[in-house]
This record gives sequence, structure tokens and C-alpha cells, in this order.
Amino acid sequence: MVGEAKLDKGRGPVATVLIQEGTLNRGDAVVVGEYYGKVRAMSDENANQMKSAGPSYACEIIGLNGVPDAGDTLNMVKNTDAARTVAEHRENQRKAKAMDANKSMSLDDLMARMD
Repeated sequence: MVGEAKLDKGRGPVATVLIQEGTLNRGDAVVVGEYYGKVRAMSDENANQMKSAGPSYACEIIGLNGVPDAGDTLNMVKNTDAARTVAEHRENQRKAKAMDANKSMSLDDLMARMD
């Protein structure tokens, strides 16, 4: 789960994640909300580089293609192609929801719904 995320000038998108189950290794393909990537670097709270992180470890990861929202879930996938597919699907779902929310309703539609 993402605790916080930011866009760093020198490193790009950086997300602080809490590993809840399993082990995250450097080089793993991940999906975080609508964003995906390959874990290029991991560091602990003291900025020491890590090769892997197990359950209950918090670490910063670098390598995502965008800045995820706080609270998004981090999922490890087989490869970056699968990660891209999942991220694109999630983005399309979000866009469809936004389109439905912005859809205006005419008076005739409202009357038809009331009947």
C-alpha cells in the first residue's frame, strides 16, 4: 500500500510503500493504481539501498511511470507487459466512471426515470 508519493526532480516518481505480504525485489514489475513500472531502486527510511523487502517493511521505490495516489495498492505482476495492460485497464475504468458522472441529463430523461 502506498503511504505517500511525490515527483522528485532527480529521481522521477517516488512512492513510499508498505509491504503487506510477500517479498518485493529490485527488478520486479509492479502495478500501483493506474501506474506501472519496474522497481529500479529501493531504499529504506535512512536512504540505504535495499535488494528486497518483506512483509511489514516500508521502503521507497523508484521506477514507476507516474505518481500514484496515497492509499493505492501495490501489486506485483509477471512482467512489464502485464503491468501495462492492468494499468491501462484501470485507467480506462476511471475515465469511464468520470464520463458517466459528467453526463448531463435532460428533463425528458429525468421524467422518464421518474415514471
